[in-house]
Amino acid sequence: MGLLMFTARLYTLMYRKHELERDLMEKTRKYEEFQKYAQFIGKGSLSIGELLRVPASLTGRAMGYLMWAHQTAAQAAQAQAPMYQNFFGLNANPQNQTNPQQMQMNMGWIMNMIYYKTREAIAENEKANLAEFESKLKMDKDESQTLLDECNKEIEKLQPARDAAINDMIPNFTGGRG
Repeated sequence: MGLLMFTARLYTLMYRKHELERDLMEKTRKYEEFQKYAQFIGKGSLSIGELLRVPASLTGRAMGYLMWAHQTAAQAAQAQAPMYQNFFGLNANPQNQTNPQQMQMNMGWIMNMIYYKTREAIAENEKANLAEFESKLKMDKDESQTLLDECNKEIEKLQPARDAAINDMIPNFTGGRG
């Protein structure tokens, strides 16, 4: 009976070990892909070439980030530009009001400044989110590795016990003929 219990437990552990290995491999892949994405975002923006090198599983997130960052920065520039225009006194100077090209250039400069400052703030926010998510992925990966190590240790302890049970079942013919 001990042999059956040891064998059943051993095969259950082997099945669990394969599940844990598959899970660990998937978490490792996800962690590595996330690190690649974080490298691109760490610079603050994504170029088209970098976007094409983002892992396929994170392309949607990258596209969403780019659209959100652009729209938010553009809205901030539209909303804050008049305030900065007044701050710099561009509306108060009659000389600038008579030169529409100069006014347009100044407004473009102000909007660009606001746009890129907002994009930097958004990139910092995304970096903080990525760092938090990356630490969670690392913890999950480490937990899976720990479970796999424990499973391997139990298998190593169980195999000699099963082998001993097999040896106990072997008939012992020590009696001689007559």
